[in-house]
Amino acid sequence: MTIHSIRLNYYITWLLCIAAVLCVCNTHGQNRYRVISYNIENLFDTIANPAIRDKNFTPNGKFAWNTERYNTKLNNLTKVINALCDTVAPLFISVCEAENSTVLKDWLKQPKMKQYNLKFIHFNSADPRGIDVALLYNKKLFKPTYKTLIPIQFDFDNNYNARGILYVKGKFNKQEIHVFVNHWSSRKGGAQVSDGRRLRTAKILRAKINEILSTNPDARIFVTGDFNDPPFSISVSDSLNAKQNLLTIKSGDLYNLMSEAAQKGKYSFNFEGEQDMLDQIIVTQNFVAKDCTLCIDKKRGEVFQPKWLMYKSDKFGLMPNRTYAGYKYIGGYSDHLPVYTDVIVK
Repeated sequence: MTIHSIRLNYYITWLLCIAAVLCVCNTHGQNRYRVISYNIENLFDTIANPAIRDKNFTPNGKFAWNTERYNTKLNNLTKVINALCDTVAPLFISVCEAENSTVLKDWLKQPKMKQYNLKFIHFNSADPRGIDVALLYNKKLFKPTYKTLIPIQFDFDNNYNARGILYVKGKFNKQEIHVFVNHWSSRKGGAQVSDGRRLRTAKILRAKINEILSTNPDARIFVTGDFNDPPFSISVSDSLNAKQNLLTIKSGDLYNLMSEAAQKGKYSFNFEGEQDMLDQIIVTQNFVAKDCTLCIDKKRGEVFQPKWLMYKSDKFGLMPNRTYAGYKYIGGYSDHLPVYTDVIVK
């Protein structure tokens, strides 16, 4: 073999390697997009709002919530998103427990958040503490066409001010997508007191989904958020009718992407040693069908749980590294772990 032939073979090999790398980058950069659901635990600004109960989250409040701690929180949340979206661009980030539009604007102004081309949709809710849901979306990928906050009211408990469900409709990859962001009522007061609220919320959401499917049986729907109930609970599996077994679903059904992880003992929340998959991503059957064009990778969701996002409690074991433990400032990330899935465009 001549020197010329050796050099030619070398360059051909080199070009093939470059082509392979570009192909991989194209797969991750253009065909795969991440959907994240994250309860960010009390993202408050530092200014008291007389319309809500936020005085504890002020410099003179019980949490001594000052500018330094607020900025640390924004930096920490940014670190989580940077790690989650290191190789896959985000399509949606649904969040729970944001006080207002100001904190969301401040978060997206973080230098390391600007690379994701994110905008947000948010409405103030009836929650007395002022913690709301919001949808962060990639403005280069998704074009909203409609948005509203679905009110949640209980005829059996008129004094309870529940958080509404954020509903957004828009276009992604020339196809219509529906997104619901939820933060269902807490378990405070025990099952006998609180279960009815989540059951009612599930029925309201299911009615809205049925309305969409009656108009378009092939509608593509994401249901995300903190449900304060696991996938196998009556509210999620029965009232919302989110299936847990791929073998049983049919056209128009909802499938809970976090069921498999929950069945394996994974969790997104640990309350005093009680581990639960409260944060979920649920999709319509067409995202996991054999002939899908927008497909959920591996037909499942994942829990993001790197070691740096956790701490070990002597009393309750491994827990998400949160911002506060009681009134004690920890300086962590959130008391919930983010969950995510990838959408592949075929």
